Amino acid sequence: MHLPNILFNDSTTLVQIGIMINTHPQPSPTQTILIYTHTQQTLQDTIADLRSCTEQVTWLTAPDHSLHSNNPGTLAPTLAHALQARENARRLYRYTLAHPLVDELALERDMARDLEQELFQNLLVDLKSELAILDHLLGLYPRRGGFP
Repeated sequence: MHLPNILFNDSTTLVQIGIMINTHPQPSPTQTILIYTHTQQTLQDTIADLRSCTEQVTWLTAPDHSLHSNNPGTLAPTLAHALQARENARRLYRYTLAHPLVDELALERDMARDLEQELFQNLLVDLKSELAILDHLLGLYPRRGGFP
């Protein structure tokens, strides 16, 4: 089983899971639950990060927001962070679609498999929705490609 670096923010976790996978071709049920739970949490964190970016950009560009007029240098770093968050989310979305984790889990009961697939599908729908919202918002700024 191959796991990408994008699923793991903590290098210690990546090393521990990498060792488990390399020493055991078929992960144990405990290892499988660990991988599944971590992937689920990563999807949820990515969705929350996209929502946060959208809210920050919307708040900074609101007509009645006084910080924007007093500190015009705040928008550029916020847009740069939003672009980076969008790219990370796209990468995670593509990987999750290309490597369905639910199939690798080998869950024993059909009902459990259906529940897990539904949960992942809901997370992927939410992620795609947040990506579309952020894409639309970033599309309103003509120099969006000029940020680092």
